[in-house]
Amino acid sequence: MSQTVELSGEKMSPLKADDQIRYLKGVGPKRAEILARLGVETVEDILRLRPRRFVDRSEVVSVGSLKDGMTATVVGRVERVRLLAARGGSVVVAATLRDNSGSLQLLWFNQPYIANRLKDGTLIVASGRVRFHPYYGLQMTPQEWEPLADADATLLPVYPLTSGISQRQLRRLVLQALASVTLNEYLPGWLLARRLLPSIRTAYRMLHFPETDKQFQEALRRFKYEEFLLLQVGALARRRFLAAHTSHPIKTTPKLRQRIISRFPFRLTSAQNRAISQIEADLTSTRPMHRLLQGDVGSGKTVVALYAMLLAVGNHLQAALMAPTEILAEQHFLFIRDVLKGSRVRVALLTSSTPNRRQVVHQIKHGYADIVVGTHALLSDVVEFPKLALVVIDEQHRFGVAQRALLVEKAKVPHLLVMTATPIPRSLALTLFGDTDVSVLDEMPPGRAPVETRLMRMEEIEKAADIVRRRLQRGEQAYVVCPAIEEGEAWRGVLNAHKWWSQKLAPFKVEVLHGRMSARERETVMGDFRSGRTAALVATTVIEVGIDVKGATAMVIENAERFGLAQLHQLRGRIGRGSKPSLCILLYAHQTQESLQRLTVIASTNDGFKIAEEDLRLRGTGEFFGTRQSGMHDLRFADIVHDLELLYAAHEDAEEMLKKGVPEATGKWLERKLGPVWRLLLS
Repeated sequence: MSQTVELSGEKMSPLKADDQIRYLKGVGPKRAEILARLGVETVEDILRLRPRRFVDRSEVVSVGSLKDGMTATVVGRVERVRLLAARGGSVVVAATLRDNSGSLQLLWFNQPYIANRLKDGTLIVASGRVRFHPYYGLQMTPQEWEPLADADATLLPVYPLTSGISQRQLRRLVLQALASVTLNEYLPGWLLARRLLPSIRTAYRMLHFPETDKQFQEALRRFKYEEFLLLQVGALARRRFLAAHTSHPIKTTPKLRQRIISRFPFRLTSAQNRAISQIEADLTSTRPMHRLLQGDVGSGKTVVALYAMLLAVGNHLQAALMAPTEILAEQHFLFIRDVLKGSRVRVALLTSSTPNRRQVVHQIKHGYADIVVGTHALLSDVVEFPKLALVVIDEQHRFGVAQRALLVEKAKVPHLLVMTATPIPRSLALTLFGDTDVSVLDEMPPGRAPVETRLMRMEEIEKAADIVRRRLQRGEQAYVVCPAIEEGEAWRGVLNAHKWWSQKLAPFKVEVLHGRMSARERETVMGDFRSGRTAALVATTVIEVGIDVKGATAMVIENAERFGLAQLHQLRGRIGRGSKPSLCILLYAHQTQESLQRLTVIASTNDGFKIAEEDLRLRGTGEFFGTRQSGMHDLRFADIVHDLELLYAAHEDAEEMLKKGVPEATGKWLERKLGPVWRLLLS
């Protein structure tokens, strides 16, 4: 019998996996915005929202058996919920949790909203570390907690959360999705049988509501395998495509090389010269270059990329540089324009905010733009390159393989240079990017002072402000970084932070910068900061890459525990670009063991490779490349370091499947997931 989903009085067909999440019963536009913060935009996204862990109610510890230092899960009813003032202006929510064996005190620091969510008599589950206080007895600061119904299942999935939605609401939406969506199997039957994989519907049920841990692991194995299979099909598609095509050879001469080098107002490092020689050797061939250029923050990757682009221009060809954000694209454009001032090289900027967009598109189409810098706007159907020979992609891991393929389609097969400040182990690079050559910039430009990093609690923010003020009084500049634009349950947004820092640093000029500002507003703010008219910049992570202001010697990162290791290192890389000693202050609030590990690592070293290795160890490849990726890098489940055997199996199966012939259902799935990459293979 066909199932229907009702929305606003209208009957709809059964939901499909790629339908927008707002069409799921119980969601709607407002809750869809909340779910988007968790990376949930489609029905499939919520079905693939991996539980962080499970609360096993059969293993709940009685309060009476708790001991000092234990990490435990307890269930009981709360009593005497109260909001208390603490020293330094902070607040504490205190409550008593009681079960049949005794009671303990629960404490939440600087989370006053919890007092409104807890009612006396509510049954809750709470997990955290227990400590003994000589006056108050047993205490716990819960890392996780939520209300419980007596009839809840034994294994309760615990999901990542964001403000505006609870664990219980997420569980109900997952159940609703499982009941509403049409789930047709798309992997070939012979493959499921060979690898002992559950069907897609069974896998989703066991992912969210397993009866045992073994079932959960079986579900994980299915989704890990899928990700690896997509990755391998994508790599095979690219290898076959490149083997069958050629690129424009880009020749170099000693005269052309000298003309380009003379444009740079500084001496290149030996690492930059080595990378340039490797790139020159690639470009002279008709075989399409596919090179990964990796180097730590500030190692001079953009200079190497500009050299390659000018080689293309010297051969009367076009080059394009694609960046993941408008701010980074604007920074690249300004840098290139400054270096080429007075030359005949024509540089254009194309983003979604470009005011004279139609004119720029016309210039590109008719070959009047030699170097084009842009964002995803370069992927638009109206953008045509008549002589595109080289594509440079900055911060590769932020683009999915499908997006890269779209840009490659603009010129059939251009040479491709990929830049990343995230040091990637060679084995990982080969797996993610296919047959990729790697150049490493392992040397920093001379004359840069090291950056000192200090850990401080959020309660010490006044002290941090005093340190920043002293820097400003010496004529230096500073950044303050906030986790988000909007307020969160445990952090303040950038707009409120800007007001606070403006008061604390008065009369110095303090500006705000975030992603919702227009391109013109951002350009004005950054122009004032670069020129020194603005002393301090309060910003979100839009400054994470590409910003180069040599006068900036101080950075304060609020709620640093909310950032990943690689991101903290990238942010820190905005300072220390001049000869003066620089200081990065990491303010942390609610630390867990994992967040403390991250902060300790970042404070102990400035070496990006060590940080990347530790990040990979702590989080695995599933999160190594950021939160929401697409295509080859969408590793929400798989971990190349720990799941190599499954990766090899997927590689073997991908080759066999392409030889045998791809079933129609599998082909549609590959088309939906890989898009242009799948079309490359079909071509």
